[in-house]
Amino acid sequence: MSQVPGRAQLLRAPGVSRTGQAPFRRVCASTRSPHSVSHVNRRAALIAAGLISTVQALAAEEKPTSEKSVTETLPHVDQEPPQYLPMMEGIDQLGVQVQARHDVDTKVEDPESPKGNVKGPAIKRQRFVVMRHGERIDEMDKSWSAQASRPYDPYLTPKGEEQAKAVAEQLKQFDIKKVYISPFYRCLQTTMFAMEGVKVPPENWTISCAVSEFLNPWIMVKKGGKLPPGHINDWFWEDKNMKDYMATRLPKDIASRVKYGQQTFLRFPENLLNSRARYAKAFQDIADEVDGENVLIVTHGDAVNSSVTRLMPWTIVYPVLHTGFTVAYRDQHQDGTWGGWVLQSSSGESGVWWTGKLKPAYQVFEGALNVYDGAYGVYNRWAPSWAPFRQPAGAPKAEGSKA
Repeated sequence: MSQVPGRAQLLRAPGVSRTGQAPFRRVCASTRSPHSVSHVNRRAALIAAGLISTVQALAAEEKPTSEKSVTETLPHVDQEPPQYLPMMEGIDQLGVQVQARHDVDTKVEDPESPKGNVKGPAIKRQRFVVMRHGERIDEMDKSWSAQASRPYDPYLTPKGEEQAKAVAEQLKQFDIKKVYISPFYRCLQTTMFAMEGVKVPPENWTISCAVSEFLNPWIMVKKGGKLPPGHINDWFWEDKNMKDYMATRLPKDIASRVKYGQQTFLRFPENLLNSRARYAKAFQDIADEVDGENVLIVTHGDAVNSSVTRLMPWTIVYPVLHTGFTVAYRDQHQDGTWGGWVLQSSSGESGVWWTGKLKPAYQVFEGALNVYDGAYGVYNRWAPSWAPFRQPAGAPKAEGSKA
């Protein structure tokens, strides 16, 4: 039996072009799924590859990656430096988002569906706000990264501080009770300035690595900056644990009152699939943890992007403006169960823009992935005992197989 591509490789089928700088292509290359095998039913795999090969044609009319297209869509894009324009074609992002949706299944509600109220009127509504930090110093001072002792952890500019204070007026309407914060300093600062207006006390703040930056060296530092060697846990905390480190970065009256969630970084470095799956899981875990209360996540641009694509994985999100945010909600039914998530925000409403024109291409990707999963199931069920293949760790053996 001939060898065929694994599932993640199928999402990167030959002929699907890429744009942008070579380092970013390496950042965004998806990893093999833990459910991939080396050999599957050849016909089904070829069908899947054939389906994916049609995606380029479907996507030809929508490539939201040029400076012109972003500028036309975002009238205030001058707030962002040029390097924040997308460096990855929408079609490549879709491949990642399809796999992320399969890896972390998020319950989504269609607000227009007649089945939406089948369990009766809601007794409680939880809102989930995901916001990017304010303007950071290395975006404005191009020499800062080369000179800084922590080039991966820039602070806010005076403009960024003002952005954080100003956004509080918009956040007040959501009656936020809990705040979760990335441990990067720009997010800590954004929170402190925004909470001056929102008035959520530090006792209801939680600092968590689960909502940290996209942990890839190509993303974490600007030109001239360099990461220390080793795993991020070896140097980010400066030979301390999270709690002791935060005592050196936050005012004492805040550091002693905040809570600490996930206190170490996990996978490092990450690719785009890793970060999207991490954010999707973290958002759901946090929503459940706060027991239905309204929550704000102060985080990074890719996390805000993920707050859209986890609910609408066919969308392509443009660069998020500083302190741009999204709002989603879910309703609790009378029997105590929670309905699916609904994205309350509209494109362009609060500093986050996206397009859904690639939905037909997404459906092709989704169909191809289902074909592959089906092929894996058939092969694993009927593979002859002599057929060499690798199963996921801990997976049940195929009947009749000696593996």
